Amino acid sequence: MSLTLQHLRILFAALAALLAGILAWNLAAEHREMLRRERGGDRPTARVLPQVAPPAPTTISTPAIVPPTTPAAPPPHNALSDRMGEVPDYKTFRDRFAASFPGDWTRAVEVMGQPRADGLPSDTPDALFLETLKTLRRSRGALASKAASEPLSAVFTQQMRLLAALSSTDKRLCVDFLFGEDSRGFLAFAGTHRPLLVALAGAALDAVIDGAAKRIERPAPTDADFALLERMLTERGLGAAEIEALLDGRHPDPPIADDRLCDAGLVYYDVLKQLPEDARLRIYALSVELMSRL
Repeated sequence: MSLTLQHLRILFAALAALLAGILAWNLAAEHREMLRRERGGDRPTARVLPQVAPPAPTTISTPAIVPPTTPAAPPPHNALSDRMGEVPDYKTFRDRFAASFPGDWTRAVEVMGQPRADGLPSDTPDALFLETLKTLRRSRGALASKAASEPLSAVFTQQMRLLAALSSTDKRLCVDFLFGEDSRGFLAFAGTHRPLLVALAGAALDAVIDGAAKRIERPAPTDADFALLERMLTERGLGAAEIEALLDGRHPDPPIADDRLCDAGLVYYDVLKQLPEDARLRIYALSVELMSRL
């Protein structure tokens, strides 16, 4: 199987599905991307009066007009955001998000508690946390692609840790996670694995903040990058069926056993880590950018 740039959208469907599973996102792209930019007004400039005529050539100027300072408004909260903050780790992330991107946090508060597609409660701390991560991904996620190597790579390290925990808990849930399927079991998993979710959320926010500051532009992955990725997957024992399933982001036909597919997903993430740095960062950056558009 030869990978070309035409495979970009298919290749990263797998990675997008992984993060979608983490955040319980629906990859049907039923919502539009939300991008809010912080805006500031212009400060009025000082007015200078013309020189006064004789007897003395004196220049008179008025003091600079300084607009009254308004204390920064505290981040908005409501009963639901307070409920999310009942979990200390969630509160830490909530407060960092609100302080870093006040406009996006305001939007997150506005949409909290909307009904879930799976019919499960949407007002629990875990459900509210996942919904908040969705808002961050849609509004600022693309900035993570412009982060430096360390914070960008940390996002994928935390994703792999979560996938490993799913693998050891429930192979079927692991496969649902790989393919971005809406799994009722994931919300229960989130409630018992909060430290993993918080670590991933923190890494994502770190990458977004770093990307906003660094603005590193990276070229798209090359055909050679994809050819190397496929070769390394094959060398690690993955067959054509597993590779195609991961790249297509859907269950193969004929089906592959859950434990085999779950293990293939772990190999896939590990191989990405082993790529040469330039190729790895190009793939990571494109993956994050695509995820932000879903």
